[in-house]
Amino acid sequence: MNPAKKSTTLKLFTLLVLCLILAISLTACGGAAAESSAPEAAAPEAAAADSASSESAAPAVANGDIVAAFTFNNTGSVDFCQLYLSTVDKNDWGPDQLAGQKLPAGQSFTLKNIPAGQYDAKAVACEGGAESVIQVDIKN
Repeated sequence: MNPAKKSTTLKLFTLLVLCLILAISLTACGGAAAESSAPEAAAPEAAAADSASSESAAPAVANGDIVAAFTFNNTGSVDFCQLYLSTVDKNDWGPDQLAGQKLPAGQSFTLKNIPAGQYDAKAVACEGGAESVIQVDIKN
């Protein structure tokens, strides 16, 4: 890939990541989420995490609090083929939440019945395999 094209691709990916962060932040704060015909998948049930070592720190996953739906909006121009979640206190990624599906640019993907808590979310682009990791706070 020539340097000019690589630079343009990197700029577009960075813009996509910033838009994704904004969309997830607005959704997590109760902002309006776009409705879409994109496929929906149920999140696997996760066990409650060990309590945080500091009393002032929020637990990674709240005990018993289930969020009915959490929507990821792809507001950029890059399609995603993989989406992983991990509680912030774990080093391992969970299963691919897209499960072989694609999250096209401009579409949304909804996880259902996910335990409330703080998660790292990793989105992997379909072409080139570029990835972005952000922190999301999933709550009712």
